[in-house]
Amino acid sequence: MIITWMEEFGVLFVKAFLSLLAIMNPFSSVPVVISLMNEYSKEEIRVIALKASVYAFFILTFFLISGDLLFRFMGITLPAFKVGGGILLFLIALNLVQGEVTKEKGKAHEIEAALRRDNIALIPLAMPLLAGPGSITTVLVLRGYLNTLEGKVALFCAIFLSSFTAFVVYSLSTFFYRVLGRTGINLITRISGILLLAISVQFVVDGLKNLLKH
Repeated sequence: MIITWMEEFGVLFVKAFLSLLAIMNPFSSVPVVISLMNEYSKEEIRVIALKASVYAFFILTFFLISGDLLFRFMGITLPAFKVGGGILLFLIALNLVQGEVTKEKGKAHEIEAALRRDNIALIPLAMPLLAGPGSITTVLVLRGYLNTLEGKVALFCAIFLSSFTAFVVYSLSTFFYRVLGRTGINLITRISGILLLAISVQFVVDGLKNLLKH
């Protein structure tokens, strides 16, 4: 029984982690991170990266915990949210596949505004770069899929590991940009987009199936 539980947990965790990592895609934010933190020391960059990942973790965990309450309060059914969320993720995935990543472009006035803030870890690094509409939608939809104790634990662990991955990437942003270059980052972004396309289509299909049953 324990082995079966662990196997089920492992499958759910991998599915949740890959889905979250594909939409968060911290590698695509590397150029923006470098622009925001080019005057900071390595230690300061690590501290800011840690804060950003912690903020993102708590934001996504909040939506994991409060998902049912939000749906009831807004009068939204899970199947309807699957369809709407799937369409949103599909559009984001198309941008990733086509290389039109708004994260990477980082408009000049947005970067300047961020530099004037005391806490760039929260805005824009944690939100919207990591815990933006796409990530929040993914958590809420996955929460409906993984509607068991092991599913909820798997999603919580996936949020933690995704946030930790973002911390590592942000901390070593200069290194990753030097090693991967813009071409490598674009390749990772497109692969993430293809994965996210498949996930988003599945969300829409499952949502439509549930809606047509009623």
